[in-house]
Amino acid sequence: MKYIVIIFLLAFNNAPAQNLVPYQVQDLKNWDMAALYGYKSLDFKIIIEPKNEAPNLFVNGYATFQKNKKLGLIDTLGNIIVEPIFEKLSDVIGDYVYVKEFNEFDSYILNVKTNKKFKYKTTNINQRIELSDMPGIFVLYSDNATYKDAYGLMSSDGTTILKPRYSFLAAIDIDLFAVTDSLGKTGIFNTNGSWIIKPTYKNIGMFNDGLASFENNHKYGYIDQNGKIIIPAIYKKVIGYFEHGYATMTNGAENIFLNKNGKICFDGLDIKEILDSRDNLLTVRANNDSLFLMNKNNIGLNQRAANEIAIIDSTGFLYRIGTNLFFQSADTVIKMPGTNFTKISALNTGYYFIESKTDSNTVLKTATNKYLESVAQLDMENAHFGWSRSMGIIAKYIWDNEKLEENFVNYLDKTGKQYSDFKE
Repeated sequence: MKYIVIIFLLAFNNAPAQNLVPYQVQDLKNWDMAALYGYKSLDFKIIIEPKNEAPNLFVNGYATFQKNKKLGLIDTLGNIIVEPIFEKLSDVIGDYVYVKEFNEFDSYILNVKTNKKFKYKTTNINQRIELSDMPGIFVLYSDNATYKDAYGLMSSDGTTILKPRYSFLAAIDIDLFAVTDSLGKTGIFNTNGSWIIKPTYKNIGMFNDGLASFENNHKYGYIDQNGKIIIPAIYKKVIGYFEHGYATMTNGAENIFLNKNGKICFDGLDIKEILDSRDNLLTVRANNDSLFLMNKNNIGLNQRAANEIAIIDSTGFLYRIGTNLFFQSADTVIKMPGTNFTKISALNTGYYFIESKTDSNTVLKTATNKYLESVAQLDMENAHFGWSRSMGIIAKYIWDNEKLEENFVNYLDKTGKQYSDFKE
């Protein structure tokens, strides 16, 4: 069995994406790895004819376009927006893309609509301008005698809103940056040019669910986007972000779970971590590493401790105990056929990914619908399924352990039909 393989980074995130899918016409008898790629709509109509050496999903209305191993951008009609002349090209943020022609001296930010270039007016490689995660806000970097490894911010109109004299800078929420000064104190700066919190704390984390962790006097708590302390810094350690509606903290061996009001939850239930939440259900791991599904009233739903749980929705869920698979609804538990299941995971769009072993001990990876009907299979050890939730399509890819990157294989619709065209 042959696979089409090119170097490809799967773009499965929450960024906006157009409903166009890369496809390739490939002759299996006259194998040509250099065949070009085009784009189809989700109903398999050709929108862009094959002319791209290395496709990607559309993000913010643009996709990478490669010709003669040089990179540019195309729009959803296939028009070349940025000519393929660059060695490096980032994702488009707002109307801006970071590009590199030959080396770092030739790198700059480009407005894809006006072709205006933004760069430091210097030939010093240690002074540069880079994209941030905020549209129209650029990061200034300067390494000089006065400020070593110093960062600042500039708006797209050329105004410096934060001089490059800070040792660390990172986007932590919409229009908010965590900024660390030369003394190691961190505050929150907004893109309007003012401080929400002047550098005060040892560390401030990413905002999630409206809250971010902060460290003060070697203790941790949570603040909101206005800098108000929601959970006081009285805990020894914070674990992860505020997510699933809870903050996970610890003052010793056992974890403590706090809601947005700072109230302790799940006390005495022997829970180590919250893994997932969906439809007011929580997948939790106990201290003995067993998994349980809990409802909003903190009542466990699965009748036996599981090794893995996969929630699709509140009408039913799948769980694995050893190599056996069970489906449970409100009033029914069904043992699924077969006894060689090794891994399960769920998507919130009605699909499961299931791994099992065949009689020859080969790992078989299957994408199924919520009724466990197979829509696609992989029989290669290093092959995997990915999912674009925004587009509702499945991707098959191969993980390259040597290069630590994903190689594109193919895209499928929810029935398992391939977007690539193969000629026998």
